Amino acid sequence: LIASDTISMKVKAPSALAGTFQYLIAFAEGYYLRVNSDGTTSFSSRLAVNIDGNPAVSGVTMFPMDSLEHTIEATMTGSGTLKWIGARGSMPDRYIDFPVYDFAVTASSGDRFYGIHDGWSNNPQIADSVGGQNATAILFTESTWINL
Repeated sequence: LIASDTISMKVKAPSALAGTFQYLIAFAEGYYLRVNSDGTTSFSSRLAVNIDGNPAVSGVTMFPMDSLEHTIEATMTGSGTLKWIGARGSMPDRYIDFPVYDFAVTASSGDRFYGIHDGWSNNPQIADSVGGQNATAILFTESTWINL
């Protein structure tokens, strides 16, 4: 991804956090968007983040904790390779514990839309309904699949 490309997703916010950090997205270069254990939203300088259309300030803006649906949008201010959704690598305390869906990338290289709603039966594939570039779900389990 390059500057001005946008990543958006919907989340069903938790009522409380579990774990140290909850990573929404992470990049191969180390950039990230996460929720800290104190409930603040943190993100790398390569991202400009909006929560429900309102600009977020890294380390200051509180992540919603109301069990409602919210829209998160991150606009690239530099280039990077998106590598993880809902995690950062294989660290078990870095996974999110709330639903993320309608994951979209609007990019100069082509748009992608991963509804993440095609059901457990299609595991491990996550279908891209816009660009045909399907993704693979890593470490998904049927017991953690939530139908909204």
